[in-house]
Amino acid sequence: IGGNAGVQRLEVTTGGKYMAQCHGYWSLGFVAGALSAGLFGQFGVPLVWHLAMMAALGVLACVGIAFLLPRPMYERIQRPVDAAKPPFFTLPSVGLIGLCIMATGVTLAEGAVYDWGTLFLREQLQPGPFWTSVAYGTFPLTMFVGRVAGDWFRARYRASSIVRVCATTTAIGLAGFIFSPHIAISGLSLALMGVGVSLVMPIGVAAAGDKPGDAARNVAAMSMIITAIFLLAPPGVGFVAQHFGLTAAFLLMLPFVAMSGVFAREADPPAGDLVDQQKMIGEPAAVGGTNASTT
Repeated sequence: IGGNAGVQRLEVTTGGKYMAQCHGYWSLGFVAGALSAGLFGQFGVPLVWHLAMMAALGVLACVGIAFLLPRPMYERIQRPVDAAKPPFFTLPSVGLIGLCIMATGVTLAEGAVYDWGTLFLREQLQPGPFWTSVAYGTFPLTMFVGRVAGDWFRARYRASSIVRVCATTTAIGLAGFIFSPHIAISGLSLALMGVGVSLVMPIGVAAAGDKPGDAARNVAAMSMIITAIFLLAPPGVGFVAQHFGLTAAFLLMLPFVAMSGVFAREADPPAGDLVDQQKMIGEPAAVGGTNASTT
């Protein structure tokens, strides 16, 4: 949550776009985890040694990254002396509800693949541990690529247009994954789904900072909702899978993904900022600050 708020502050301070790239390296960690788990599993490395090695590498990575972060990431927000102390716990405001719904759909599908994707592959297609990890690894890999390139798109296209494309791509990839007859097709479907998932959460978090009210509190509330979804998705999918099977559980994600597309407009900035953004990317603006064209 603090990282999201820091990146949002960095974007405001510098005028650049960094949110998607920062989330991309989170996805890169999943690629490394998936491939290392597959290799260790294929060669029978004991789990305790596998986890110990990953923990040591994680500590070294955190220490190194701490020296590379730009200064605005560390700067505290200066509040007026007479300002009220912010609450310890914050819930999304009414203005954030639509944005939270937008982010929820694709995020539920993302969490389902993270937690149940490999089990689904093993049950349906029964590949070996290595090929399972390779197919699964395409999901966070293409998500990483999409997020690294995503800030270029964020600077040139409306957020709602990007979210609609992402939701459609996610739905196609998810359907291909569910009905795949071969591990290679599963990998390609997960790769497509990774591209679709890649930008919805970064766009949602960045859009929360643009909503009326305290930007830091908005970002914190939005991040809390996304984190809660990641916690609730595994038992929810497990409950449906226990009674109806994993295929039914993954099919249940499709309407939620469609919901992200329906609420995509919530990701656009306020009317005044939207007009400025349209001028920057060369889009005409309609009277009253609404959009007269689609990207």
